[in-house]
Amino acid sequence: MKKFIFNSKIIAVIIAIGIAAILFYTGPADAIKLGIEIPQNNVSIGSSINLMPSVEIQSFELAQIDYLVLRLNGTG
Repeated sequence: MKKFIFNSKIIAVIIAIGIAAILFYTGPADAIKLGIEIPQNNVSIGSSINLMPSVEIQSFELAQIDYLVLRLNGTG
C-alpha cells in the first residue's frame, strides 16, 4: 500500500513539473498590445490633451475591431 502511495506522489510531482515547464516555455500571451501616447510633454490640470491610441495584433491573426472604448476615472 505504501509503495502505491509513494509512486502516485512521484507521478503527480512529475506531471506538475511538466505542466510548469510547458507554461514557462510558452511564455506570456501577447496577442494584442494596446498603447496610448500623449504627444505633449507638459500637461496642466484642466487643459485639453490629445491622445493617440494604438492597437497592435501580434499573433498574425485577423481581428475585427469595430470600436475602442477608453474610460478614464479619477478625481479631476
